Amino acid sequence: AATAGNASVALDWADNAEADLAGYRVFRSTVSGSGFTLVASPAGSAFTDNSVSNGTTYFYTVAAIDAAGNVSPTSPQVSATPTAPLTAIWSERIDMGIGIVKGKYRASANVTAFRSGNTAVARATVTGTWSLNGTVIGTASAVTSRAGLATLYSPQVNATKGSIFTFTITGITLSGLQYNPALNKETSDSIAVP
Repeated sequence: AATAGNASVALDWADNAEADLAGYRVFRSTVSGSGFTLVASPAGSAFTDNSVSNGTTYFYTVAAIDAAGNVSPTSPQVSATPTAPLTAIWSERIDMGIGIVKGKYRASANVTAFRSGNTAVARATVTGTWSLNGTVIGTASAVTSRAGLATLYSPQVNATKGSIFTFTITGITLSGLQYNPALNKETSDSIAVP
């Protein structure tokens, strides 16, 4: 089995039961089925290859060797593609507002996006849904500023005093980052029509 990590591939295989087992030979290639070269000679049935690059697919086969130097046929090949871990992104807070545009009410949600290291994230796209008194009335998206702030607006609607606008985040996206809603300080917020 091959398990990809950050600039590494962890290999594990079944133990060879021969009494005169001397160890194993691990072969690697970047081409499926050919071009294999020896990369390690571990004594045990596991090896972590730390001489790989993220984003490249590597193919591996393993052979056993006995005390006399006899080498077994190689195993079927396995492959893995190492990748850098994605940094988390989340909503630090939502600040709500409400106003009147052309005689209709419109709410706003100021969403602040953060990433690992507790730093604000610029150029992230925040998406979400708007509801009025529990009924979805639309969706919205906006891109965060340098300060990590995105302002999303509800549709303009006729509403009565006490009506509740609610904004709920459905996603935050930026290449290289992974949205983790479990880290959100707020995923939704509401404001009442005054």
